[in-house]
Amino acid sequence: MKKNILVIMRSAPYGTSSARDAIDFILTASAYDQEIRVLFIEDGIFQLLSQQKPTQDKQKRIASLISAFEMYDIEHVYFDRVSANERNLEEQQLLDCAKPADQKDIAELINLADTVLSF
Repeated sequence: MKKNILVIMRSAPYGTSSARDAIDFILTASAYDQEIRVLFIEDGIFQLLSQQKPTQDKQKRIASLISAFEMYDIEHVYFDRVSANERNLEEQQLLDCAKPADQKDIAELINLADTVLSF
């Protein structure tokens, strides 16, 4: 049975494995034909910066992995407009695949979800 899963990304892209763990989960769940929605909030918004540099040479850029979501039919990608504003980030600095969401949109995403996971 297809489930509607909301993954909330709240961790910075590097420094811990949270961002990479979340992306691994998202890609795996999409392979099992689950309806995945992704929301970037708080420091997770930095994962959407197109001009990011990994802290270690062998790490993949998180933004590159997120850009590949569309190939996995993950089309519902959002970022919290308030989190972006609090971090002085403009929409143009973020990956095109993510759409801005306000508090009402975020509440609706949570209400629609069968499962909510936070990384």
